[in-house]
Amino acid sequence: MALQQRIYQLPAERDGQDAWVAWWRGLAGPREAYGFTIVSAVLDRETGVFTWYVRHDGDFAAAEQAYLASSERAEVFAQPKPAISTVRVALVDEIL
Repeated sequence: MALQQRIYQLPAERDGQDAWVAWWRGLAGPREAYGFTIVSAVLDRETGVFTWYVRHDGDFAAAEQAYLASSERAEVFAQPKPAISTVRVALVDEIL
């Protein structure tokens, strides 16, 4: 089992944050179709930092490659996507 942490810096204004979160919600179905589970997603409105965790119980790298190449993901990314300024992605160890 692998757990991936994804941290994004969203726009400072609430409308931009809301637009980005609405777009991001479209990824849940395609991710789940490739065996991923979104464990948690949180937004710090004050700083605009959006953090989410995604788990896969099998071969994370292989599943992610298949997901990244999928038509389902491409459909979501074909929609207008609000800009984000930074992204940090890491495999992390679950402590609790």
